[in-house]
Amino acid sequence: MRYLHPVTPSPCHPRIFSTLSAMRLRVSLPMMGLCAWLLAGGGGLAAQPAAEDALEPATASAIYLMQRSVQVRRDGLHNRLLGSLRHLRDPLLEPLFAELARASHPALQIHGNLALAELSPARELDLRRLAEIDDPAVQAELVTAAMDADLLSHVEAAKLLAWPGLDMGVRLLAASRLMEAGELADEHHASLRKGLDAGRLARRGLAALLLHQLGDATGTAGLQAINDWQGDDRDAVRAMLLNTAMRHKFERSGDWAYAVASEPGVERRLGLLALQTAMRFGHPRAATHWQTQFQSTRDTAQRTRLALVALQMAPWLEAGVFETLREAEDELIQQMGDTGLAIAEGRPTVADAVLALIGRQHAVANGWALHYAATDARPADARRILLGLIDAYEDAPDEHRIRRLDEAVQATQTLYEQDPAAAAELLRPRLTDADRDALLVRGILLGLVRTQQGEPWRVIDPITDWPDADADRLALLLRARHDQPLTDRQMRELGVMVQGGGGLQDSLRIQAAWAWLKRKQQTHLALAAVLGDR
Repeated sequence: MRYLHPVTPSPCHPRIFSTLSAMRLRVSLPMMGLCAWLLAGGGGLAAQPAAEDALEPATASAIYLMQRSVQVRRDGLHNRLLGSLRHLRDPLLEPLFAELARASHPALQIHGNLALAELSPARELDLRRLAEIDDPAVQAELVTAAMDADLLSHVEAAKLLAWPGLDMGVRLLAASRLMEAGELADEHHASLRKGLDAGRLARRGLAALLLHQLGDATGTAGLQAINDWQGDDRDAVRAMLLNTAMRHKFERSGDWAYAVASEPGVERRLGLLALQTAMRFGHPRAATHWQTQFQSTRDTAQRTRLALVALQMAPWLEAGVFETLREAEDELIQQMGDTGLAIAEGRPTVADAVLALIGRQHAVANGWALHYAATDARPADARRILLGLIDAYEDAPDEHRIRRLDEAVQATQTLYEQDPAAAAELLRPRLTDADRDALLVRGILLGLVRTQQGEPWRVIDPITDWPDADADRLALLLRARHDQPLTDRQMRELGVMVQGGGGLQDSLRIQAAWAWLKRKQQTHLALAAVLGDR
């Protein structure tokens, strides 16, 4: 989670793709290229390999897309396609993911194991499969991804920590999960101390952070050693540790975070993250340091960053911090102060204040509002805020409308996942109004496609009239994905979509392809073709 910059990646931004990194693999429905499609309309038919004589063209295209999903490519297409298939949570795909879990390539192994965990009744990572992975780096990546996706319970983490010979990196990750749950046993302290001697700075730092949280003086000394480190990787490791402390609510990290924030010459982003962490965990001098930082600069951009730090921590701060913001000259910062004050004091007018902030049409403020509605807002406030973010698209100046459309997509997804019934009631008028904006309709539909749970097709069930063909295709995909009845015309259109008609991005085409294969009762052919390539 990005605490300093909570703006969720735009559906037009490549960061939304599932990518393997040194620290983690994050999976979400890929959207790159969709904004171009939303704005410009559909494209022509994509080139496909020659279909076998016995297969319909759409079936051949569907099988071809499925085969591409397991072919590792430098551009990461396999990650995007597999992420989209995982998004379906379809038990019929289990044979594919079981095979991928045994694959030799790390990306395929991780997708396979995470998908099997997502499909399992308990929604937990299978530790037996984890044990079959020989590479500790891949094990660590898988455990991190499972923790991110809430697929590793503290009970399973305790079992993992009990393994003899467990790699120190994986051991520290499991210990983090147990620490968060308050279940880290005393007998694990000695193994954490061994982590202080690990070769990698990140491992030494995480061991020190955990021991510090336990009140162990060796951990405090270890964090100071990280501060004193002269290597180029020091600040990256410290940022990782601060984010870990925030994620797992390691409240004792506030004093170390304050030491970093008040360090002379600290890099700006790291200093803001450290200050935010110190404020979150109530360091007694953090708010004063924040106020000194705010009042010592006249740079509007830096003042806005500091205002955002305070706003993000509003549920845990004293109201006096926000009086400083309300006295600022900049109107955006003033409104951030009003909003933070309403949250800090628990006023019933919180949603009104957030909506006024959204009305400023500022990307940073709207990104915060999305995060706040998803995590900390009261349910009734969250609904009003999310609807306000959707409506902000139509009120935005031309230069901001693309970003507002991105936010409307994300707000729709969050609104539905929080309260499906309310989402249906609130969204239908915006989908059916005579003056509806075609792009906003597409954005709302795309948000429903991205939802991870429930029956989002019910939101559009009574609607048959769409403002353009592209919206109609998204509505069709939503119905097809959820196994709803389709007319002959809709089946023909679905087949065209599978073949590339309408310009759907591959990550959505593969969902249409799987829906087509299921309706044609040919999933076995696709799985046989894919597994035969392994």
